[in-house]
This record gives sequence, C-alpha cells and structure tokens, in this order.
Amino acid sequence: MKKALSSILTCCLMIACGASCEKKNNDDTGNTITYGEAQKGLSGEEALKDFFTTNYTRDAGEAAFNYMYTQQMIDDMIAKNEYRQLVVDYNNGKNQMLDLSEHVPSITNIESSTPLTEEQLGWAEQYLIDFTATRGVVVNALHVTEGYDFKFNVIDYNGNELPNTACLVKVEGDGWKFVGTLNGLAERYGAESAENAAE
Repeated sequence: MKKALSSILTCCLMIACGASCEKKNNDDTGNTITYGEAQKGLSGEEALKDFFTTNYTRDAGEAAFNYMYTQQMIDDMIAKNEYRQLVVDYNNGKNQMLDLSEHVPSITNIESSTPLTEEQLGWAEQYLIDFTATRGVVVNALHVTEGYDFKFNVIDYNGNELPNTACLVKVEGDGWKFVGTLNGLAERYGAESAENAAE
C-alpha cells in the first residue's frame, strides 16, 4: 500500500496546477484548513491544466492535494493531525525542485481528450477506493461521474518538450482527481489483469 502512495506522489511530481482554495474551516487546534473547491466546476481540460499548474506552483500543496487525494483521505489526515505537516513537507520538496530547475514545467498543447468508457470509469472508481483504503479509511460512497484519457505535450524542468498522458476523473461532490494513466488502470483492473490474478 505504501508503494501505491509513493507511486501516485511520484507521478504527481512528474505530471502535474494553480487551483484556488476557497472554503476554509477551523480544526480543533485553531489552524485554518483550506479546501480547494475550484476544480469542482471545471471542464476536464481545464482541470488537467489546473492540476498541472498547481503541481508546479510554489506553496500550492493544499491545492495539489485536492487533485491527489479524496476528501475522505484529507479528512483522515486532518483528524490524525498529519495534514498540515504533510502539506509543509510537500511544499518544501516542490519549492526546492523549482529552485534548482531551469524551467517551470508547463503544458504546451493538449492533443486529445478521450472520454473514459463505463468500464474504465469503474476502474478509476475502484482505484480511488483502494487508494483511500491505504490510510485504513473505509469508503462508504464514492461515485465517478466522468473522466478523460489525456494525451498532451509538456516542457520539462530542462526545457525539453515531451509527450505525456494522464487520466483525470470527476468524483461526485469531490471534484477532479488524478488517477494515473489509462494503461496503469487497465493493467490493475482490466479483464486480463483479473484473469491473471485468478490463476
């Protein structure tokens, strides 16, 4: 499970958003907890651009977390008094990367955005349920309403233009979430994967 968490964080460092944070609540310690709400009203392509920009913006950990984690995971981090430190650690690491980089990574163009099929949406939903469970959180309800397989080009830290892919899905009541790549979902949850697991 720790491997899965490490994988998604690594992917988020590789492809990744200036989401605005609008809703604020206070936790029991008096710290202000900020939830990103902007991604809930975006189109798929807008969400991809927002996600990418956030992941290459200084001190944007809270906004990035809203694309990386379900709200149930964030609530669990807050309840266990881990959230604030995780955001600080994420921001410090990302800021150091940006300080050492020649260029701030950016999307140059989106070549295609293919809607996910019902089966593929089911893979993404199961992925988010499994990923949330890595924190020991039981998911009571999680419904993916739409999603896209994106192919796009990016400028990396060194100024090189490279092709990239990513899947984003929209969770009812929780906004857009990054779920890796379509190939990754297929390998984990596709029919062939299920057949191999049964052997």
